[in-house]
This record gives sequence, C-alpha cells and structure tokens, in this order.
Amino acid sequence: MKVLLVCLMIVGLMGCSTIPVKPISQGDLPDLKGEWEGMRYGINYTAPTELKIIEVSPLPLKAEVIFYRTWSGTVTSRLTGELKDGKLFFVARNKDYWLKLMLRSGNGKMELEGDYQWSIYGRGTVFFSKKR
Repeated sequence: MKVLLVCLMIVGLMGCSTIPVKPISQGDLPDLKGEWEGMRYGINYTAPTELKIIEVSPLPLKAEVIFYRTWSGTVTSRLTGELKDGKLFFVARNKDYWLKLMLRSGNGKMELEGDYQWSIYGRGTVFFSKKR
C-alpha cells in the first residue's frame, strides 16, 4: 500500500509540474552551481536531501550530497560528475551510489529531478529546487 502511495505521489508531482524539462548544456552549468534542497523517494520512505554543486569548471563537476534520515543517520559524501546525454551524472568516489538528474527550467525557477541508486538503500527518485 505504501509503495502505491509513493508511486501516486511521484506521478502527481510530475504531472503538476509546469516547468518544462530541457537538456542540460555546457552553458547551463554556471547557473547550476550552488545549493539545492529537496526530497528523495524510495520504497517505504521519503526523506530530505541536499545537493551542493561546488565546481562546474573545469570538468569533472564537483558536488556534495547530504542524505538525511538514513539507517546510519545523516550521510554526507563528495561526488564527481559529468554532463552526459543532456543530464547531470554524479557518482560517489567509492562508486557506492550515483545520481542522474535532468533540469526543469522556466518561470524564474530551476529544478533538478531524476534517479538515484545507493547500494545500501536501493533505488529511488530525487527532486531538488535551487535555494535562493
């Protein structure tokens, strides 16, 4: 039942979004630098998550992700990333997990959304909004 509710929430969130998805280009990277806050959704849980894109030039991209409410508490990790097929692809140094994010941009707003895989906790979806 909880899985169904999470799926419905994700579909509802995606359907309500009026900001169009656009492929990310090299020209977008400076605007992506900064702090992002959001949520991650998985089977039987929803939890806050933050992303800090620290460096966009030179490549590889450098970022930090903060996963709150994990089995072991708050987990912070450094990531490296690249632009691949119009999406941001970040991977942890130990390759324990990754994020693949697409950009929604328009109406003065920027959002990143996509998938993540974490070997300890499984897979899920993440949504971030850029902090002002």
